[in-house]
Amino acid sequence: MPRSTSHRRQRLGRLPSGAARADGLRGRQRLDDRRVLNGIVWKFRTDVVWRDVPERYGPWATLHTRFRGWAMDGTFDRMLRAAQAKADAAGDIEWLVAFPRAGRLPAVR
Repeated sequence: MPRSTSHRRQRLGRLPSGAARADGLRGRQRLDDRRVLNGIVWKFRTDVVWRDVPERYGPWATLHTRFRGWAMDGTFDRMLRAAQAKADAAGDIEWLVAFPRAGRLPAVR
C-alpha cells in the first residue's frame, strides 16, 4: 500500500538539516586543491585583489582562506622543495654557489 504524502513529509522532517554529500559528511564538498592553487597563482601573477579572482577558481574567500592556511602550515615550502628536487633530478636546475672574497667584506669590530 503506498504511503501518503503527509507521512513522507513527517519522515523528511526528522532528517538532519544540511546538504547531504556522497561521502556521508555534512556541508559543502571541499574544492579541489589544484583548482584552488591555480586561482592563487592567477591572483599573484595578475596582481589583483582577492575579490577579482575569476569565479572559475572558486569563491575568493575560499582561495584566501586556503592560501593563509597553506602559508602558515608550511605547505608552500614543501611544494617548492618537491618541485626543486624533481627539477634537480631531471637536470633542469643549475646550482651556483658563490662565496664572496673575504678581503671585500667590511671589517667587523
